[in-house]
Amino acid sequence: LKEVFDQIKTINSTVKTIFNIDYNFYELAKENPFYKICEPKKVKSDIESNMLHADSIMVSNGAMVNYFSKKLPEINNIGKQAFDVITMPYTIDYGLVLENIDMEKEPRSIKNGKIRIGIIATENNWDDLNNYREEFKEIHNRYKDKVQFVLIGFNGTDKRSHKNPIDKFTNFEVIMNEPKEKTPLGSPFGILNFFKALYNANLDAVFIPIRKNVFNETSDNYNRFLEAALFNCPVITLDTYPYNTVIKDKETGFLFTKKADLLLLIEAFVSKPEVLMLAGKKAHEVVENNFGFNENAAMVLKDIFALVPAAANQ
Repeated sequence: LKEVFDQIKTINSTVKTIFNIDYNFYELAKENPFYKICEPKKVKSDIESNMLHADSIMVSNGAMVNYFSKKLPEINNIGKQAFDVITMPYTIDYGLVLENIDMEKEPRSIKNGKIRIGIIATENNWDDLNNYREEFKEIHNRYKDKVQFVLIGFNGTDKRSHKNPIDKFTNFEVIMNEPKEKTPLGSPFGILNFFKALYNANLDAVFIPIRKNVFNETSDNYNRFLEAALFNCPVITLDTYPYNTVIKDKETGFLFTKKADLLLLIEAFVSKPEVLMLAGKKAHEVVENNFGFNENAAMVLKDIFALVPAAANQ
């Protein structure tokens, strides 16, 4: 995009270009579907060239800011003196989301006395999902009549190996896009359909099957926490960045340090399911007050974008 950046500057020299990177392609595991896309040398060099020639690079979270701040000088082959790596705060507009959901209607899914734990995923999360297969098996053996997992947006099957770590467990339910001519079964949820699916799943909590590694810590953001809190659902996940920066353990969600502890948490939820409801309500309050699109959020965003014209005038 260097030529495009140069042409933009020719038209207006004060314009600042921002190159956005959603995930840390340097740390992709070979099992990730994007690995074969980003691994070719030309693709990687093109991405690096775009980063080097942009005025700013916007990334997913603070850990990725630190990672790329160290990485960019290593790949700097154009003699650039300084690099501007930024991230944006995540907010959610509850009012806008709920406008498209009829909250007067009961959710489609019925709880039937079971604790319903959602897992929001895509095929990119298969390796993380597979990493918890033994824990899912043990939870199935112990609590299949008391705990129901709900996989939203993904059926659990890896397209390359055709392996599915959860297809043998009767306490797993899958919610996919409704089949239509232009959105066949299995296609990704649009943003509005996603929140409708989340509401209709009738969840008590959301589990994020993340692993502690550089890719996840530098690529993940806490949007799942915001989305779950909208429907009073606490998040259950590993005590790792970025979730441990927004979740207060046992108050607005539940963090565990090793996979075996997940079983202890499930046991506690079965004994006292009300703790999920209390944590979910607290999470909703925290997100609405601190991450909702309100006056405070508007002022923060206003201050951020006010820096752009100020920088242009320097």
